[in-house]
This record gives sequence, structure tokens and C-alpha cells, in this order.
Amino acid sequence: MSDVAVQQKRLITTLAINGVCVLAAVAGIVGGMVFHVDWMNWLFLAGLLVGFGAQIWLIIGFLRGRPRS
Repeated sequence: MSDVAVQQKRLITTLAINGVCVLAAVAGIVGGMVFHVDWMNWLFLAGLLVGFGAQIWLIIGFLRGRPRS
């Protein structure tokens, strides 16, 4: 695979992971704050952490693929 194809696959994967994380975080915040289900707050936190982790993974992948001078 070319470098562009690898980066495109990484971007699509990150977008998919972030989409799932947004849904999980919204469900967690609604369940925790509106319905007072305490464990749903942990779901919100997990959604945030995994989403940020996916973005960090994307940025590290871009930096690894960058030509060095």
C-alpha cells in the first residue's frame, strides 16, 4: 500500500472510532445526568478517552509518514 492509502485508511478508521465514541459519550452523559444512572458517567469518560486516543493515534501516524529532512 502506498503512504497515501495507509493515511487514508487511518483517517477513515479514526473517524469511525470517533463516531462510536460520540454516541457512547452522549448516551453516557444523558444516562448519568438525566436518568441518574451512576455507571453511565464512566461510559462518558471512556468515550472521551478512547476518542482522544484515536485522534492521538492519527496524529502520530501522520508524523511517522512525514518525510524527514
